Formats: sequence, structure tokens, C-alpha cells
Amino acid sequence: MLKYLFGVLLIVFISCNTQKEKTSNIPTVVDVKLALKDIYKSAQKYRSQIPEVRKKYNNLKSLEEQELWKKQTIIDSINMDKVEEIIAKYGYPGKELVGDSLKQVAASVIMQNPKRQALYVDLIWHAAKSGNIKLMDAAFLEDRVLMFGGKNQKYGTSMKYDTISIDKNTKFAVTKLKVWPIDRPDKVDSLRFTIGLYPLFKQCEMMNIDIKTVKGYNFRPMLKLK
Repeated sequence: MLKYLFGVLLIVFISCNTQKEKTSNIPTVVDVKLALKDIYKSAQKYRSQIPEVRKKYNNLKSLEEQELWKKQTIIDSINMDKVEEIIAKYGYPGKELVGDSLKQVAASVIMQNPKRQALYVDLIWHAAKSGNIKLMDAAFLEDRVLMFGGKNQKYGTSMKYDTISIDKNTKFAVTKLKVWPIDRPDKVDSLRFTIGLYPLFKQCEMMNIDIKTVKGYNFRPMLKLK
């Protein structure tokens, strides 16, 4: 009888410890917040250096810049793996879960991974409409997916550097930032208004882009979508 009771207690003890080990492997909300903080920091590691490098080479696409992008792309992919694990457990880690300061981290990571971002357009829109992130974040992602898919964008938020020539001395590409083609440029400002964005011409002014290069765009105050 004593042997039987001892056996039962041993099984219960092992079962409790096993359950405790399984539970300890499940990330808590605190773990998610710490992970997102680390992800945000690493996402800027090389990306933050690129503007200065581009300026250093007079906006030429240098080998130094290309090396920085290679290193950052590896980090971006690792961050995406981490964000996907969080989403699988909690759904989108937005304002309700991690607060205002971290709510947009996962969305930015998704936007930094062109090969996988198309899978998350619906999730991001749902998070935006639920108030967990900004509507413009969802619009940015949708536009990027359309651009990388070779299609016209909807909100005019995506831009891309075009190679316009090759520098004779350095042999580096001379690039110019342009707005990716827009599906309905005559209605784009109305669409932008619905997601809290200013008119397209202001975006172009800030990015030093000639608005005349945006085909079909004509700024009209108080434009309403039909």
C-alpha cells in the first residue's frame, strides 16, 4: 500500500514539474514588451546610419551603403521570426497588449520584410480598425505590398529610388526618390484624409520630390471621394 501511494505521489510530482516547465516556456506580456524593445533597437542598428552614408557620397548608392543594408536585412529577418512567434501566441501586439510606446513595432518589422508582409495585410488592417495601431500604418503596408507586387499603390505612401545614371568617377548609381505609381491619383488625397494623412504634395515637399513627377495628381482643397 505504501509503495502504491509513493508511486502515485511521484507521478503527481513529475506531472506538476513537467507542467511548470511547459508553462515557463510560454512568453508573458512582460516578455513580449522586452522583446519588442530589443527588436525596435536592433531594427535601427544599421538603418539609422544609411542617411549619413548616402549624404557622404552625395546621394550615390555606395558599396558602404549596400553593406549596411545587407547587415540590416539579416537582422530584419530575425526580427520577423520573433514577431511571427508573438503574433501566433497573442495576435497583433498592439496598444491593448503592449501600450502606446510599443504598439507600432511589430507593424514596422512586417513592413521591413517584403517577402512575408503580404501575409499580414488583413491582420494589420484589423488591428488598425480596432484602434491598436494607426490607420496609416495599415495603409503603408498595403501600399508596400502593392508596390513589391508590381501594382499601382492606393494611398501614395510608397516611394522608391530609381537609378537615373551611373557616376563616371565612382561608377556608383545616381538615384532619385520617386513616388510609386498611384492607382487613382485624382482621388488619392481624399483616401489619405480617411486615414489621417496630409495631402500628397506635402509629403513630396518633405521628401524633396517634384510633385509634377506624380502622374495624374492635381491637388484640390477639400477633395471628396466619389
